[in-house]
Amino acid sequence: MNFNKKYKIHKAVNSVSHAKRYATNLVHLDVPGKRLLATDGHIMASVPVEIDDSDFTTNVPPQVFADACKCNSDRAVVHMNENNQIAITGYGVDGRLSTDLPQPDYDSRLHPTIDCPKARIRINAKKLYQLAQAIGSNKVTLLVDVEPDDSGVFCETLNPIHVTPLDVSHPKAVGAIMPLSIV
Repeated sequence: MNFNKKYKIHKAVNSVSHAKRYATNLVHLDVPGKRLLATDGHIMASVPVEIDDSDFTTNVPPQVFADACKCNSDRAVVHMNENNQIAITGYGVDGRLSTDLPQPDYDSRLHPTIDCPKARIRINAKKLYQLAQAIGSNKVTLLVDVEPDDSGVFCETLNPIHVTPLDVSHPKAVGAIMPLSIV
């Protein structure tokens, strides 16, 4: 597989290994979908990947991608072999594959099919993180005030998104972030 190093897919898995929650410990290579999938149970990420003829659907240790991001080029090439070993071009052997583990239903989480009006709200993640730090919390609640018109289309009005800490011991801490767009 050949992937762009701007994608830090390894950041979407648990940093602490959970033996019974293997799906949160590994990055899943979906060959038919030409993508890498990862989750820690709270967030989920899917990024494109170029597939080679020798690639097969499997689970890959996240350290492979962390190490591949250290290579000098913009793209990293990861080779898999029939002995379930992985090697990164210019880096060496970097782990074993786990091919026999069942996977979560990533598609139902990444592409929900709920039959109701939807609004796509774009937010600057760095600014949201900066705001969360400013109000003293790593976990926040977002209150999004968007209403569809009579035809079910969301208006283009950009109302601030109200941000409050999840921790109720800070009841007066509050913030707001402007969405980049609503579509």
